Order: sequence, then structure tokens, then C-alpha cells
Amino acid sequence: MSASHGGNGVNGTNGIMLTNGSTAISPENSKMVNGTNEKKPNIFRRIIRRPKKTQQPKIAGTIVATPAEINEATARLFARLEERYADSFRAQGFEADRPFIPRKFETQRALYQWALPGSTTPSYPPHLKWIPLDDRVGLLKIFNLRRFVDVSKEDKNIGTEPSIGHRKDWYCDAVFAQQYFTGPNPSSIALAGQTWLEGFKKAAFDQGNKEMHSLLETFSSNSFYIQDCSFFREWAGASPDSVLKSDNGKRFGCASVTLLHLNADGDLHPLAIVLDYKISMENSVTIFNKRINPKDPKENEHEDWPWRYAKMCSLISDWTRHELTLHLNDCHFVEEASAVAAYRSFPSDHIVYMILEPHWFKTLSLNAAARATLVPQVVNKINGFSEQQTYQYLLSSYKNFNWTGSYVPTSLITRGFPLTSLNDKRDRRFHNYAYGRNMSMLWPILFEFVSSMLATYLYQ
Repeated sequence: MSASHGGNGVNGTNGIMLTNGSTAISPENSKMVNGTNEKKPNIFRRIIRRPKKTQQPKIAGTIVATPAEINEATARLFARLEERYADSFRAQGFEADRPFIPRKFETQRALYQWALPGSTTPSYPPHLKWIPLDDRVGLLKIFNLRRFVDVSKEDKNIGTEPSIGHRKDWYCDAVFAQQYFTGPNPSSIALAGQTWLEGFKKAAFDQGNKEMHSLLETFSSNSFYIQDCSFFREWAGASPDSVLKSDNGKRFGCASVTLLHLNADGDLHPLAIVLDYKISMENSVTIFNKRINPKDPKENEHEDWPWRYAKMCSLISDWTRHELTLHLNDCHFVEEASAVAAYRSFPSDHIVYMILEPHWFKTLSLNAAARATLVPQVVNKINGFSEQQTYQYLLSSYKNFNWTGSYVPTSLITRGFPLTSLNDKRDRRFHNYAYGRNMSMLWPILFEFVSSMLATYLYQ
């Protein structure tokens, strides 16, 4: 949260007139006194003075003050502390150094205009038509220069530093599966459901894979999870049986469906992958893992090329879903739509506006840069969709975003991760799901903080 904004002096002074008639120098004017870097005066000593006459016996070292004076001094002390913390946060780049810009509500509605899908080329989800001059942020402020310096001091190259790719077993099932719990996209893995389970059972039966068919029949349906990207063609506006590829035909996309089993010890193990879902599982290629149990021998994992190819297809689909849907749309484009709607709905002194507005300081400029450069010059150059399919996919991501369904508790429960079990030490099923365990604890904290902010304002 940013520090509160207040006015300067009143009653014709350069400071604030206190109840006892003295004038406290405002923070802006107290930094330099008589042209020297003098320390800011002791707040209590300036505000609380010993009365000239008192009926009480004098006691050395005591200060006599009324309750009102004590309350006022305490309030100013905490205000000064808030200023110091805000200065520190701004200097370290933890919080935006943004001056408060008071505007009339009518001015806000005139400045913040919608650009709706179809009104721009290419077409993007609803966004700000143009950024007011006061809200524009340069790239060096968006990407803090001090952070660049800090990174350079480490003298590390992200392309040469050790990573998961340097593990000798980077291709193995355990590393692959754990990515869906602690990798870049841990928020879309969900219970497989009966329809998908029946489809995989039939595929195993048709391929004569009795061992896999027996496993799918034996274990509880609540132990099977899925990473489902079968909707890609629909969202991209492609025909159900078309080939997903870039305009130059050099890059290919896929809409994979990955089935995993979570055992009682918390081991997530991949069982089967539909390489590229087209119309139905019967019209698609499904590859089953030869290792049906995480404790099966691992010496042949390196040479199981069909299965390694299937895992590559799964990760390609996961990249598309993470970068375009969960990150670009759900984090940036949806937030921008919220910002424009709030600017057009709340006056600047409304508590909802005051809570949310600091978070939008860099978002509008950053998103404008993403639409102008990131998507056309980066995403379109590495994605396995045509440009038209990429833009259509982004629009579909926006249209299918579910606000209440994305609440962390709702999402976890819906996807098959009970809140009561995530951090239960007696239940080891989810002890490797770091994202779910952390977010199930963080959400109530955020909820309580925002609720207390609203309640304090409303009660006042």
C-alpha cells in the first residue's frame, strides 16, 4: 500500500497549526533548516510542552500534557514513521514513486476510454484507448534501473547458469510430473473426471495395454489428475482437425492432454499423453508410459523416445497455456480491464480506488508495450500458432476468464485439492504441491488485510 496523501499548510502558514497554537514544520520543509541538514525535531518535544502553571508538584523529567495532545502527537509520530518507510520502499524499488493526482470524477471518465475488441488492428481484449500523459511510465521506470544493476553485480548469465536442464535425469518422469506442482504453471492441474478416465481406459483397452487398463480400473478416480489443453483449437478459431502451425510453416503447436496419478505418498506420476487432441481420443494419438509406477526401474527412461516425445508435446502445450492465458491475459489484460473500469466507476477518494490504484501505476504502460511489441515481435515469432490464431486465442482467454472461479480457495477445491488436506501433516498426498499449500495460507491473509482496510474506512 502506498502512503496516504495529505495537503500542505493551513491558516496561511507553511506548516500545520496544532491545538496548542504552535506550528509544526511540514515534512517537505523540515528537511532543510537554515540551509543545513539538521535532523528533524523531536515530535513529542515540539508538541507537548510543560504548562507554565500547574497545581501538581513538579517531578524532574516529566512532561504534562492533555490526552488530546498525546493523541495528536502519537498520530504525527506514526505519520512520520509511515513517511520514512515509504521513502525507504521507493528508494529500494519496492513501491512506485508516484505522486497522487487528484482528478474530478468527470475528468477521469473523460480520460480513461475503452478500446474494445475489433476497434484496433490486431484485435485485443478490452483495454485503455490511450494513456493520459500523467500516467505514462518510461521503460527505465517500468524495469527499475537499480534492479538491472543488482543483477549485473551477480555476474551471472541465465543461459549458462545451472538449471533443471543440467540435471542428468532432466527427462525423467519424476522431474516432468513435478513441473505441474512447482513449475511455471502449477495452477491448472485438475482432477481428471470420469469422462477423461473412461476415454483413457478405452484407449488402453484398444491398444491391448492390460496393465495400464487394470491400474485405471483399480485406483480411486480422485487420485487421477489431468492437464487438459484439448480446447486450444476452439479458442484459436481453428477447425477441429486442422494442423496448428505458424504462418511460415516452421513451428507447430499441439493441444495435448496429460493424465497423471497421485499416490498416497504424494508422488505425481505421468501415465498417458494425448499428443494433439483432435475431435476425440479415437481421432487422436495417445501414448502410454511403460513405467506405470514411480518405483518401476528407470534405466530405460532415456531411450524411451516415443514417451519422451509425448512429454515434449505436453510441455509445449503447457507453455502456450501459461504464457498466453495464465500470465499475459489473466495477470495483465484482465487487470487492465479492471483498472479502466475502476477509473470510470469510482471517484479518486473512494476506498476501493485508493486500495487498487497504486497497483496500476506501471501496468497500463507495460501492457501498451506488450500489445505494441511483445506479442507481435516475440510471441508471434516463437508460438506454434498463426498470428490470427494467436490473437483469437488471447480474445478467447479473456472471454473465458472466470472471476469467482479464479479465487484461490475456489480454484483449489474445484481442481481437487481440499483446503483441509493441503497442509495436513497426516495426509502426504499434497506435500509436494508447494503452490497449493502456500496459496491456501496466503489467501486468508490477503483477504483479512483488504477486509480490515475496507472496514476501517467504512466505520470511520
